[in-house]
Amino acid sequence: ELNERALSALDTRPDLKRRGELLMRLGLARSRAGDHAGSRAAFEEAATIARTLGMRVEMTRAAFLSALAPETGLVDTARIELLEEALRSAGDTPTGPAAMCTARLAGATWGTEEPARRRQLAERAVQIARAADDPEALAYTLKTLHFLCWEEAAEESARARIADELETEAARAASSSARVAAIQARLDDAVLAGDSVRTRAAIERYAGLATELRQPYHIWCVGMHRTMQALAEGRLADAEASI
Repeated sequence: ELNERALSALDTRPDLKRRGELLMRLGLARSRAGDHAGSRAAFEEAATIARTLGMRVEMTRAAFLSALAPETGLVDTARIELLEEALRSAGDTPTGPAAMCTARLAGATWGTEEPARRRQLAERAVQIARAADDPEALAYTLKTLHFLCWEEAAEESARARIADELETEAARAASSSARVAAIQARLDDAVLAGDSVRTRAAIERYAGLATELRQPYHIWCVGMHRTMQALAEGRLADAEASI
C-alpha cells in the first residue's frame, strides 16, 4: 500500500528512475503476498522503464522477477521474449541478475521440445553465476539445473552433487530464497527416490521455513507435499484432512 501511494505521488512529479525503483518494491511485496499477476505487472513496467533509461542490470533483474510467477504446463512466449531481450541487453559481463535470468529462461522453455537447449541454458547460467561470484545467483541456477536433471532419470548422482553444493551456497548466501532452493532440492530427490523417511524430514524442514517466511506460496507448497505424501503412504484420512 505504501509503495502504491508513493507511485501515485509521482504522477504529479514524474521521475522515471524513482518510479522504476518503487515498482520493483511493489512487485516484491505483491509476490510475497501471493498476488502473482500484480507482481508480474509491476515488474514488467519496471523492465520497460529500465529499457527506456538504458539501465541494463535493472532491466535484467526486472525481467527475471517478472518471470517468477508460478506456472504449470504453459509456454509463455511473452515471458520468454522479455527474458531473451534482457539477456541481449545485458551483454557479456557476468552478473548475478544475468545468471538468474538465463536460468529462468531455461525453466520458461519447460514444455517445449527443446531439452538440449534447456540443459545448455541451465549450465550456462551456473557458469555465469560462478564467474560473478554471486552465491544467491549460484544457488538459484543450481536449483534450476537440479530440476532439469529430472528429465534424465539416470542422473541421480548428478542431482545429489548439485543438492550438496546448493546447501553450501545457501549457507554462504544467507538468503531465504537460497534456503528454500536447497530444501526443495532435497525434497525433490527424496520424492523421486521413493524414500518416505527423507521425504517427511524434508517436508518438515520446508514447513519450518515456510512458517518463518509467512509467504502464501510456500505455505501452500508445504500443504501440497504433505497431502501427496499422505496419499503415497496410503494415509487417506490424513490426505483428506490436509486438503
